[in-house]
Amino acid sequence: MATERKRKPIRVNQRRRAPAPRRMLARRVKDTRRRKISTTIAPEGYAFLENLIESGKAGNLAEAMDLILDEMLRAENRARLERATAAYYEGANPEAIAEENELAAALSASLPDLLFDE
Repeated sequence: MATERKRKPIRVNQRRRAPAPRRMLARRVKDTRRRKISTTIAPEGYAFLENLIESGKAGNLAEAMDLILDEMLRAENRARLERATAAYYEGANPEAIAEENELAAALSASLPDLLFDE
């Protein structure tokens, strides 16, 4: 009588790993899904958020939080740019600074109504 080899059972819901390049690409793609958070805040903070909703600046609590976070991120980015600019000018020679000032004046004159924060 011939002996039969036992086969491993096939799992229907078993996930297979994608090839390495595909996995690496997936890590590079920015995840834009919203995240759910749960926290408690001070009554003053909650009142501020409610005021943003009541004034029409935000449609709901999530939009109010997004509005505040966007403002904070913009301020942080502006501060980072100011530090980088100061460091650049501290190390630049006077001729380079004069050239930068001429370019800035020309750009400013050509775009008088440009609002960088909007």
